[in-house]
Amino acid sequence: MRKDPLGIFLDVLGIALLLGLVYLALFGADQALGWNLIDMEDVKLMLSIAQPVFWVVIGGLIERARRGKKQPHKDEPA
Repeated sequence: MRKDPLGIFLDVLGIALLLGLVYLALFGADQALGWNLIDMEDVKLMLSIAQPVFWVVIGGLIERARRGKKQPHKDEPA
């Protein structure tokens, strides 16, 4: 985990996206096996939440790339 606020935010969003991908994989397995435990409405809701999160993460990564690597402070190791 990172110490800067943007890094922490991106880490949390990245974890949320990974959990979303796991959920989609479980939904795919659920449908393939014919169990039908997960409703399609649940998947639509999850995707409607995940899409803006994805674009925020991409925007954060672009912003981080624009700023470039910061110089370390005197007290911090390089």
